[in-house]
Amino acid sequence: MASTFSSSRPLHGSQPQTEQYEAMQRYAYSADVQDLLQKMLGDVFSSQPEDPLDFMTKWMQAEKKRRADKAKLQQEQPAS
Repeated sequence: MASTFSSSRPLHGSQPQTEQYEAMQRYAYSADVQDLLQKMLGDVFSSQPEDPLDFMTKWMQAEKKRRADKAKLQQEQPAS
């Protein structure tokens, strides 16, 4: 039976980690990605939506807008 995992994601201990896998792991564990996922999943778990995919899609769209609005406000404020 062939593995369904890509060569960049070797099975646990089956072969050395590739550079691509290590880069993906560093990105996945970066503070921004972890913070984003923790906030979103916290809202999913507390809301318990009937359609979690729809909820997460809307959540991400709202977060993207919130971040864009925040960046715009910061650009409009005069430098101190």
